[in-house]
Amino acid sequence: MDSSSQFSKQLAGTESYINKEKWEEAKSSLKSTEKTWQKIKPLLQIDIDHDYVNDIEDNFVKLKAYLKERDKSNSSATIMLIQRLWQQIDQM
Repeated sequence: MDSSSQFSKQLAGTESYINKEKWEEAKSSLKSTEKTWQKIKPLLQIDIDHDYVNDIEDNFVKLKAYLKERDKSNSSATIMLIQRLWQQIDQM
């Protein structure tokens, strides 16, 4: 699923902007990533535990707030959590 959605690449792009402290680009990248998420989420909800979906969505909310505040540490940690959850889903 990841190869067709490019979700992990989008997450990596957002992470790169965070690391460079390019906040507006990070926000824009996150918005695009969330659009992709909304497209793949219905497919995931059929096969996986809903906790994974909820955890990713909760972390998106946190990440938006951290980006708004330009909080690099928490933004970095949160994008890494989203990436880890996605990797776990992809391994199922």
